[in-house]
Amino acid sequence: MPNDAIVADIAAMLRHIKRDDNLDIGRETQISPLGIDSLDFVDLMFMIEEKYDISIEFNANTDGTFPFETVGCAAEAVGSLIEQKHQAA
Repeated sequence: MPNDAIVADIAAMLRHIKRDDNLDIGRETQISPLGIDSLDFVDLMFMIEEKYDISIEFNANTDGTFPFETVGCAAEAVGSLIEQKHQAA
């Protein structure tokens, strides 16, 4: 799946979480400044896992920072997980 499609999906998920359909979210958008709290982030991870039928390993007990700085970074990681899943099948 092209990363542009993943970026669009993650952006839509973030808009849903923030309840703001007008948020301008793109590949370079930093996630933390969007005001995503830890529960929102867990929701985002579950939404991504469900959408792409993948498992994202994330330990919330680490330093508390998000593993993805930007939407593009998240899309790259999701794309890699999707590719790994297809290779293992």
